[in-house]
Amino acid sequence: CFPIELDPPRRSVYVMGGEARTLWKHGIRQQKPGSLPPPPPWNPYNMRRALTLRATKAFSDACLQERLRQATDEAERAALRRRIAAQDKFRPQSSAARLNDRDLAELREEGERMRRHV
Repeated sequence: CFPIELDPPRRSVYVMGGEARTLWKHGIRQQKPGSLPPPPPWNPYNMRRALTLRATKAFSDACLQERLRQATDEAERAALRRRIAAQDKFRPQSSAARLNDRDLAELREEGERMRRHV
């Protein structure tokens, strides 16, 4: 295990994917007092703000199926099929019960409708 430290500029956006998102530990180190530039007028207390966006499983499934439909390269199609198969092993839960095939199919249809409107 080894650390990777990044110093992104203020107000930057980054996207974590693959192992960085699922396997690596990640966080923000506490800054030493006096080590930061003065705060901007819109954030006088220099408070960190974070926004995390996640797709629903149904939307993600619909996007993967669309990418598979559009893919022309066989290696890409094979990779997408493996990703879809891996993702199919995980089912969202409604309260304490895992969704059955019919409920998941309905959610995927809803995700497909959402994808078409994006």
